[in-house]
Amino acid sequence: MGTRWATHTAGNDTAAVVYFVPRDELKVEDADLSLVSLTTRVFSDDEVADPWFNMTVKTTTEIGGTIWLAPREASILACLEQYQFCVGGTCSKLDALHPLRQARYGLDLTPEQTAVADLLWKSLWAAQLQYVLFLVGNQLLVANEAVMGSYYYLRSLKLPVDQWVVEAQNMANTSLAVLQRRPVDYASPQTVLQDNPRQIVPPESDMARALCEKVIIRTARYTSFKVLGLLLLLLFTLLLAALNLALPRLASHPDWLRYGFFQLLRLALEGSGVGPWVGLANSCPALVGRSEEFSLREIGTSDGKDGLAPGDSERPLLSPHRRFISLGGPSKE
Repeated sequence: MGTRWATHTAGNDTAAVVYFVPRDELKVEDADLSLVSLTTRVFSDDEVADPWFNMTVKTTTEIGGTIWLAPREASILACLEQYQFCVGGTCSKLDALHPLRQARYGLDLTPEQTAVADLLWKSLWAAQLQYVLFLVGNQLLVANEAVMGSYYYLRSLKLPVDQWVVEAQNMANTSLAVLQRRPVDYASPQTVLQDNPRQIVPPESDMARALCEKVIIRTARYTSFKVLGLLLLLLFTLLLAALNLALPRLASHPDWLRYGFFQLLRLALEGSGVGPWVGLANSCPALVGRSEEFSLREIGTSDGKDGLAPGDSERPLLSPHRRFISLGGPSKE
């Protein structure tokens, strides 16, 4: 499937990529007219009732069996493009692109607003349908995704009745993508343009030149974050840490210290003969001999006679039979 096109730009006939003079029936003074001609060598597996693709002629071949063909070599899709500029709720009339600029957009603009409007106008100029068709060509057709086969045998799946709407929407979306890109190129030209400065048109006024410093875009090189949010997160974390340290001192209930982790560990070890301990009233008691070491394997494991599950080297149990252990020396029963 392929396309050819012709565009008539109202108010600027010499600017069209493909220039033609429309008949009176097609003349539109307040819009740019593009005629997109669809030519196809593709046949379909089923009838396509879409008015633009229009494969409604049924035939039979030895190779392809029953197929459907377009009754005409070309089918035309007419597209109108209109533009409007708005400032503070006041809008210009819908018009073709070139007459809008010639009339200074029909608005009472400040110098800064005029610079922004000129930048948008240049972006819209590059995003016109005629240039999208010129640059992208046949690849712009979404229907190509349904085509299979080689150049001499192209077969298409059945297309929906409103395929022309899908194609028109894709053309408009491609133009919008170009429109989004152009202000970025204005402030930060691509490398190919930087290497060819003759292809860059400098700003026409000081206000337009100042826009280069005011265009801000997102980039993958950096990550944006709010300093206030980071500061609040840091303060909240410090508050939790301070509260965790101060809460045991502020708590008046004795069980807060009595059932703390280190006190429970002391109770378990002391019940197996490990001691003596100091700082029993603190949240973190300590052995008197701080340089001494012991292991659970030294303390002992259950032999199963006391009703406890037998212990092993991988699951040591505190022995209830030993009352005192001299750390580093023999145990006392």
